[in-house]
Amino acid sequence: MAINPSPSAQIALAAQARRVYVDALARGVPELCAAVRDGAQRLLDLPAEYPVQVARRDGVARWLKQAPAWQSGLNHGLRQAALFGVAQPGSPAGSNASNSGSQPGQVLGLVDDNTIEREILASRLSLAMMDGASWEFTDLRSRISVLEQREELSATDLMRPQVLAGIVLSAWELAGLTHSDWNMLAGVLHDEFSHLVSQAYHDTNGWLLGQGVLPETDLRPFIRRSRGLVSSNPSRFDGSEGSGFSGFDSLPSGSSVRSGPGTGGGGRGDPVAPISGHGVADETRLMTRAASFGQTPTGASLISERGAEVLSRLN
Repeated sequence: MAINPSPSAQIALAAQARRVYVDALARGVPELCAAVRDGAQRLLDLPAEYPVQVARRDGVARWLKQAPAWQSGLNHGLRQAALFGVAQPGSPAGSNASNSGSQPGQVLGLVDDNTIEREILASRLSLAMMDGASWEFTDLRSRISVLEQREELSATDLMRPQVLAGIVLSAWELAGLTHSDWNMLAGVLHDEFSHLVSQAYHDTNGWLLGQGVLPETDLRPFIRRSRGLVSSNPSRFDGSEGSGFSGFDSLPSGSSVRSGPGTGGGGRGDPVAPISGHGVADETRLMTRAASFGQTPTGASLISERGAEVLSRLN
């Protein structure tokens, strides 16, 4: 990482990256509103029953009227969150904890239906954002975590999609728009916010790359080995998850298991087939072809025991 190694310089660089992120979001909001307006107009052209058409007409009219207020409120919410942060959910109710007889630090209370519905809408929006921006978010999270010397972003970090989704829904409600209006336009809203957040992550990653922060992000810890895959080297079986068999470390040099009938070649380097799951015949064929490995008592006993175990599970 070709940057100033001092902790204060890294913290300042992370703060500047957050400003780049917020600026990218703010720049894209007008285009997003225009796309939602076009989607709302297209919605009116779709065929539907008369009550649905009336509800759409009223919802679109309300959106067109309140869209400027929502856009302004969204930009204001982003700036406020960037300057002062986002409050931890449930913290305002802490003053009532002593009056309810609960233990210190324990917040109890009833949640109204509107709040629950709002959280559901925010959760769906954050998932839609991550659908198109997961890789960019992973890279950005890694770079910010390195700069701020922390293992993970804060739960109230504005860079988290769920935090941004909460700000979006708050501005929506403050503008006088309803949850029914949101559900009516949810399709285009999800698509446009996914594009907006992906672009903001991309711009911020590009800026950090220009500062020399993690030019090659190591994603190997996030790669998971698929089940059913076995080693391409037939002379090595470590018995790990995903292997077809185990205990073949003592196989003679030059032997191999073929992937099935009609496979040409053979010898070292042929791929080893995983258990196909087509029944006892496949298992028996594999066991028969592997029988040549049992040149020693140890190899033969291991093959016999493993074959009996597999056939017992199938039966």
